[in-house]
Amino acid sequence: MTVTAPTETMRRLERANTHTTLLRELLAEYAQPKPRRPGERTSRPYRLTRRWNDTTKCNDLVFSIGSALPDEVILLTSEAAHHLKSALDALLYSLATQHSGPLRSQVLFPLLDDEPHWEEDTERFERGIDPLPEAAKVVVRRLQPFRLLERGEIERHHGENLLRLSYLLNVDRQRTPPLAFLPVPSTTAPKTGRGTKSFLTDGLPIPTLKHNTVIRRCIPDQYDLSVQVAFNVVFGDEWPASLRRRPVTDILASLSETVESYVLPEFAGIGEAAG
Repeated sequence: MTVTAPTETMRRLERANTHTTLLRELLAEYAQPKPRRPGERTSRPYRLTRRWNDTTKCNDLVFSIGSALPDEVILLTSEAAHHLKSALDALLYSLATQHSGPLRSQVLFPLLDDEPHWEEDTERFERGIDPLPEAAKVVVRRLQPFRLLERGEIERHHGENLLRLSYLLNVDRQRTPPLAFLPVPSTTAPKTGRGTKSFLTDGLPIPTLKHNTVIRRCIPDQYDLSVQVAFNVVFGDEWPASLRRRPVTDILASLSETVESYVLPEFAGIGEAAG
């Protein structure tokens, strides 16, 4: 559904999408093998090595990071999330000024994960949305993630996304978002004797940015270590389950879709009525 949202809201939403596109392009370039001097093997951002396992009496395949992620990866991830949240804030600010005139303070879109949190701070949250027309207040209350999670499948999906956005904003204020690498299963991967399997065996940890990680047990002696391993940059295991091991760019695109195709239409017509 196409909705005519305030210009500032759409500008910030477009900015978030631009950051996600730039991030996708940056990661694609990072993953590409880089040519070295003539006669030398191409340089990859990762290394594959064998490591003897005394317990299983065979070699494991070890994936390690050969070059650090560009600093822009963290910055673009953070900025995309902040632009999505500021798009929601800008929407409420526009509705509030239409209804109440010039404001002395910000109007922020709350994103809460449980009802007790809302009930404990009801006065503060209600005061924060007080300049809005009543119809907009009703929508803000209805769109709280903890309420959407109790509804149908579509609502749960968007409620989960709004929670993910909240997690991204809260963690990013305290420390660098922990990212990791997730090798993608390959149909052309060498066989192990048990058939072709995912590079990431069940139960094995994902490769972090700092550690060598076993991604396959008991590889054959003739295993080709020059094989190309496709990988995604994902949210690490430190994140909540709804973000953990999910590709960063896929999550950001999904969050943008929730804001544009679900949240904005919920406010359709309110601005005209308020004006």
